[in-house]
Amino acid sequence: MSAIGKEKRIEIYLLHNINNLWVLAQDAEKLQFCAEVRWAERDNGAVWALSTRFHKFFRRSASKHEINIRILRVFDNNFVSVQSHFLRRSARQANATFV
Repeated sequence: MSAIGKEKRIEIYLLHNINNLWVLAQDAEKLQFCAEVRWAERDNGAVWALSTRFHKFFRRSASKHEINIRILRVFDNNFVSVQSHFLRRSARQANATFV
């Protein structure tokens, strides 16, 4: 399994042949910096990704008014954000603590 390129997409490579390449998901907004990509066999082969805006945090340009962490479930060449309202609530609590 591979990381994210400049195109902000999740790619999967076969270990035996690098010429076999599939793009699982691609989105410039939701796939900012994928810190973790996992394949879950028990979830019908869905791929889970943790996408953050670490690059904005590193450059000190992150905003508390934007979603900065997303948990994505990729299946059938499509992806769904997992409970974004939960992540927004958690971010508000964290920002209140650290601001």
